[in-house]
Amino acid sequence: MSNVVRINTQIDVAHLWEEYVALIRATQEDASLLSNVRHMQAAARAHARWQKAFLASENAA
Repeated sequence: MSNVVRINTQIDVAHLWEEYVALIRATQEDASLLSNVRHMQAAARAHARWQKAFLASENAA
């Protein structure tokens, strides 16, 4: 049994990037978010999701 899930890399990578960018832009608009642990954890998780998808898209190409 395989746990491999194929992703639509073109759409998923762009969507995940936009999620990450939105969180970073929010910190530019409200600097207090830089010390908000939950917000920064969300940004770190969003970046990790994007990075994983981006690297997978390189392997798929």
